[in-house]
Amino acid sequence: MGIGEVSEMKIDPAKYKELTYKIIGAAMEVHNHLGPDHNEEVYQKALENEFKNQGLAFESQKSVSIEYKGSQVGLRFLDFVVDDRVIVEIKATSELTSLHQWQVLYYFAATEYPIALLINFGSDKLEYKRLLPNEKILTYREKKEKKERIPSR
Repeated sequence: MGIGEVSEMKIDPAKYKELTYKIIGAAMEVHNHLGPDHNEEVYQKALENEFKNQGLAFESQKSVSIEYKGSQVGLRFLDFVVDDRVIVEIKATSELTSLHQWQVLYYFAATEYPIALLINFGSDKLEYKRLLPNEKILTYREKKEKKERIPSR
């Protein structure tokens, strides 16, 4: 399986279709007004405004702690989490690459979010990808959940 691919039995992207369309629509509105020639910070602030205008619940620059045996060993910042369900990672580059997709996979590994949008404002036409956690990440999540349910002795 490729980056971000997973069997549809595990996570059904159709469950998030309406919400992801709204997010993409907000991003298109921002891109139509600003064009492709700004940095990520400008798009971040504009998208915050557009999410507010459209009544979307979101958290900007959400921090996610990476833990190892009870100690924080890392910290990630998600550009947005919308409706406590969708990670939104924004870019302002000429094109999206597999490295950008891997970044989102790292976010999946550190969280329980079921779907992400990777959005690029840097090209002439808004570019976006819907991504899902891969089988490896889903298997890790399942093992982690089972381990957390077993009482420690």
